[in-house]
Amino acid sequence: MATAEEFGAFFGYAGMVMTFVYFLSPLPTCINVHKSKDVQEFSVFPPLSCEVFFLYSQLMFARFFQVQQYAVGVVNCSLWVYWAIVTMQISSDNLTPNLLINGIGLFQFVAYVSIFMVYAKSRTREFLRLIMALLLFEVILILSFEGIVPRFGDGKLKSRVSGLVTDVLNILLYGSPLIVMRKVIRTKSVKYMPLPMSVLTLVICILWSTQAIFISNMTVLVPNAVGTLLGVAQLILYARRAPSLAQIAQDGHDATFNQEPPSEQQHNYMRTADPPAAAKTRTRVPRCSVPLSDARVSAVLLHLRSSKSCHWAMDQTL
Repeated sequence: MATAEEFGAFFGYAGMVMTFVYFLSPLPTCINVHKSKDVQEFSVFPPLSCEVFFLYSQLMFARFFQVQQYAVGVVNCSLWVYWAIVTMQISSDNLTPNLLINGIGLFQFVAYVSIFMVYAKSRTREFLRLIMALLLFEVILILSFEGIVPRFGDGKLKSRVSGLVTDVLNILLYGSPLIVMRKVIRTKSVKYMPLPMSVLTLVICILWSTQAIFISNMTVLVPNAVGTLLGVAQLILYARRAPSLAQIAQDGHDATFNQEPPSEQQHNYMRTADPPAAAKTRTRVPRCSVPLSDARVSAVLLHLRSSKSCHWAMDQTL
């Protein structure tokens, strides 16, 4: 029978694979920036977001190039790598999956930041100020862990303090998902909260939380447990705000038939239109995906036959 450590390793590596897939989500945006050779309208300072194990942003598929996420990701992954190395030196916890995924994430975020750095052009100075501020923050933290904390205890205290700081940073970075949920509630639309990313986020949080339970590590458990609760809340919100198929069909029905009739000026224009001249440009007749009753079909045909040009166009297309 498998031991708790083996179960922890299994869920840890499963979480590592799923998180790696999630870390690839900025690639489409970066590819578009590389093809256009310019960041164009992409923002340097969007809403703050970026978690290490999970939920570093639901806005990765938004139209803005959120370089702040990637820069914060570099700092966040660095702190998790530091914590994993320190903890593995003073305990028997198998944190290899955690160390590997954050090392990979650190490399990926550096690559994303480099892409922006190349194509930032006039905003390079603004971007450099952001990078320098974040790097200074990280250097101060690590120097504090290495120089100040050991004076008050051993390596276990350094592991606990660095883990606490990293957890607090992760929890504070839940601003972006909460902003998205608030926007969904206000607009009553789920277009800002894609379902696949919400489901993937929840799966990743559950995997890391399960690993933390088996290896009895509170540093990993706390932020991922919070992320699990937030993921469940997002799915509940999505289920409440997502439109049903019947509503989608009704919206299309209303958009097709609840239109104002043409004005007298439009009727006169259609009556005087020259059919041979109109034949030079082929008009694409829109198709309706909503089932039509016989009465509605008759009404549409009667409306089309109200003018000669429309009658002629219908003979050409039907």
